[in-house]
Amino acid sequence: ILHAYGRWGLDCVHRLLGDWVFAVWDARRQELLLARDPCGISSLYYCQRGHYCAFASSVKRLLALPDLPRRPKLLRVAQVLTSWPGDGLHTAYEGVLQLRCAHTLLATAHRSDVRQYWRPEDVSPLRLPSDHAYLEAFLEIYTEAVRCRLRPPVTEGSGSQARVGVMLSSGLDSGSVCALAARELGLRGARLPTFTSVPMYTTEGLTEGGWYGDEGPLVEAVGRYVGNVDLHFITADRLSPLEGMARALRVHDSPAHAAGNMFWMLALCAAVRDQGLGALLSGARGNAT
Repeated sequence: ILHAYGRWGLDCVHRLLGDWVFAVWDARRQELLLARDPCGISSLYYCQRGHYCAFASSVKRLLALPDLPRRPKLLRVAQVLTSWPGDGLHTAYEGVLQLRCAHTLLATAHRSDVRQYWRPEDVSPLRLPSDHAYLEAFLEIYTEAVRCRLRPPVTEGSGSQARVGVMLSSGLDSGSVCALAARELGLRGARLPTFTSVPMYTTEGLTEGGWYGDEGPLVEAVGRYVGNVDLHFITADRLSPLEGMARALRVHDSPAHAAGNMFWMLALCAAVRDQGLGALLSGARGNAT
């Protein structure tokens, strides 16, 4: 990223791939540049208090500033509780803002300027001759998106152990990520570990109308079909839903949508950490498309 900034300056944000967030202090220009990737996977928070601009990757770091009041932003709290997405800018605390995805913040001693550098509607339409051609073009981009998140693919000194895992449900989103990642790692002689949350007890009789409460059997079917995967099922039997909510509050410094899911997500991430993996892929936001 630093080399890209040295070559292209502010325009480097158009040349970076994947999930990223950065801060660059340009001593020659006396400028601070903050930037966040188009999807906003990682967070970057900031506050401006007149005589300074402070930034951090977590809200609690900014709350340590002596002149920043610890007052809740009640509108944002209400938005979370009513599943309202908000504007991506305001946080649960007054005076603490989040740099929105696909935005930059350029600050000097005299001014600060926040700009959006990318919009999906600005992408030029792609015209291809057939439905099959569109399918092939999509699969090419999708495969590359998964492939570039598998680097480096193998943990040093660990033989064929993959450094990347997948949070796998029985759905098409994470399932397709899993299929592409497993195939790519197979070419490199590595296997793909997957992690799935399953209930502690049977859910038979608790669901109706085509719904199901245990994704385990279908995940096993995905594993058989995809191949080259090591399935791990997480019951989260050592973490209660209430404790999961409390831990999530400590991590994010904010209430979260669907907070009842936090306990199994945290247990799953702990299992990933215990295996020494460096990254966890998922199908997150697939439903939103």
